[in-house]
Amino acid sequence: MVYRLKFKRGKQKELILKFIKINSLSVKEVCKIFNIKKTTLYNWLNENATLPSRAFKKIVQKTPQLKNFNKYIIKKLPKNWGQVKGGKIKVSKIADIKEFTTFLRMKKRQKRLLDAKKRKEKIIIKNEFTESIIKKNVDLKCILATCILTDGSLTITGDHYRISYYTVDQTLRNIMYYILFRLSKFIPSKAKSKKDVFAIRVSDNILGQELLKLSPSYKKLPSKNQLISSYLNETQPSLNFLNRCNENTKILCIRFAFSTDGSISLSKKGNFELTLRCYHPKLCKDWMKILNSYGIKGHKGRLKKSWSGVGGVRIYDINSIKNFRKLGGFIDGVKITGKSKYFKGLKKNQLLREVINKKGS
Repeated sequence: MVYRLKFKRGKQKELILKFIKINSLSVKEVCKIFNIKKTTLYNWLNENATLPSRAFKKIVQKTPQLKNFNKYIIKKLPKNWGQVKGGKIKVSKIADIKEFTTFLRMKKRQKRLLDAKKRKEKIIIKNEFTESIIKKNVDLKCILATCILTDGSLTITGDHYRISYYTVDQTLRNIMYYILFRLSKFIPSKAKSKKDVFAIRVSDNILGQELLKLSPSYKKLPSKNQLISSYLNETQPSLNFLNRCNENTKILCIRFAFSTDGSISLSKKGNFELTLRCYHPKLCKDWMKILNSYGIKGHKGRLKKSWSGVGGVRIYDINSIKNFRKLGGFIDGVKITGKSKYFKGLKKNQLLREVINKKGS
């Protein structure tokens, strides 16, 4: 019968060290002899775990002169002594493991919710722009869904939903962090992912499922090594939810889309272009229809390097650009990124005004 041996304080460590020294063993060799991991060996040495009787038997067989250490054994304990409830023995007796693991996940989520609630009560966070649009009865979930469909993602692994938004712009970073903070019961994270791009993320199953009620999917391109035909046979993202939004929400979704993934350009020759980058054929078509309802007429651009060959919505008509400005233009404070050769750091709305003024009324 296997027991766990409790030695007099300090003697278990002495036993193992002498065994290692006499036999000139490395840590790896010791672990191989006893078929254990390094952490188990260190626990034996630190006397955080008792030595199994079979391990002591192996020591004596290999090094008989250490047999006299049996006089330091003060107790023989059952083999499962010290094992906490819910450990391997309990799990082996559970009939429905799936039900049990679901229960554990639920308890873990409840703890996360409680911890997040306590932490949130101590955090004071404000954003004047977001607070002002809330007063206008704007649906923040529709804003979030729009931003994810332009420059974000919703990844689902099992029953885990992770909502992410990516931006280099400080204004958008602050707004989107506040929106996620308001909508989720959990506290979002904000970290630099690559170069100057910041990722704002939160893992929230409930919010993720609510977003899927707006768009059935947020996957905007094929997975790595996935055929385009295979991807297009999957459930596709959609902007149809905007048709159910109130007018204030719908207009703000247009403004956010252009602010997150749109641009305004003016060449030295006076040529101008308002663009909404969108490589997904269906989403591009949806945007054209929505924009057209506000007098913003664009056409589907082509881009060979995109997965679909679609480059997004391109607008060259000055009256359409004026109509975009009447809606409010870009979100105030959003700047042109480093992708622009001549206008980096300039506020997008400032360049929008210059384009309109240059072409006259």
